Amino acid sequence: MPIDVKGRNGWFNLRKVQVCRGPVGTLTQIKLFSQRTGIDAPVVIEGSREEILLLLTGLLEKLRAGDEQITAVAPIKGRHLVRHG
Repeated sequence: MPIDVKGRNGWFNLRKVQVCRGPVGTLTQIKLFSQRTGIDAPVVIEGSREEILLLLTGLLEKLRAGDEQITAVAPIKGRHLVRHG
């Protein structure tokens, strides 16, 4: 079963995930693409490597625990971790 993602132009089937990271201390990006892979992904998650790892670890813990609803799993330090388009 495909994973559906909501991006800037509506819902799409997730086809590709790209992780872009530079040296320690720089921003890391997780880009979620549909079948059309352009320069800009419809959904980009951006933050420090530590913030991204904290977010993903928290999501995994919540999913494994079977929680009905995930509200917040990582502190957001004055900016959004998830930006659309």
